[in-house]
Amino acid sequence: MYKKLLVGLITIFVVLSVPGFVTAVTDEALQNEATTQQIEPTSAESVSDKTSEKQKARIEEYKSKATERLTSIQEKKLAGVCRVSQQKLEKVQSTTADTVQKRQEKLSSISERLKELSTKLKKASVDTAELDAMVDNLEIKTAEMVTAFGEYQQMLEDSSTVDCVTDPVGFKASIEATRAKRAEIRASSEATKIFIQDSVKTIMEQVKASLAQPATESEE
Repeated sequence: MYKKLLVGLITIFVVLSVPGFVTAVTDEALQNEATTQQIEPTSAESVSDKTSEKQKARIEEYKSKATERLTSIQEKKLAGVCRVSQQKLEKVQSTTADTVQKRQEKLSSISERLKELSTKLKKASVDTAELDAMVDNLEIKTAEMVTAFGEYQQMLEDSSTVDCVTDPVGFKASIEATRAKRAEIRASSEATKIFIQDSVKTIMEQVKASLAQPATESEE
């Protein structure tokens, strides 16, 4: 009876534990940093006051890794319109914070359910070595995702607060770095989704089968 109950729980868990949590990160501000909309430049001093030495070091690092080079004409054009993009980037940063919280909660919830299931399976004398290893792997992936999102948010902040009027090259380089990080996060999120779909589902089905077989034999 106890094993039949576990089989039912595993069946439900398999369905609930395959989420479509790979949410697209908003691209608009990153794709349109050279927007043609003109606005009056704000005081460069107010932006400079917010720029820390650490941020300056990060901007220089972005510049050193940048693959796109601006001409003097492009620099002037970007300096004249970049404030609009920075306003959009602030909104993207706010949305990203909510996204990472939801993803972390989702993955943590799956890990906790797996741990609870592992405990119950141990009581039913089922080998949980693969399941426990999978939980460890999932928790590592969750930690890596949180770290990557933290770096992405930092890049968004740098892009939205750097004095783009006096340093359009730094602004452009930070945008390029942010795009690269966004692509990295998408690839990682997709890999984690596949991991859950394939590994979690496969192991759960194996456990389900190992529990169902003895029950069938006993009924015969």
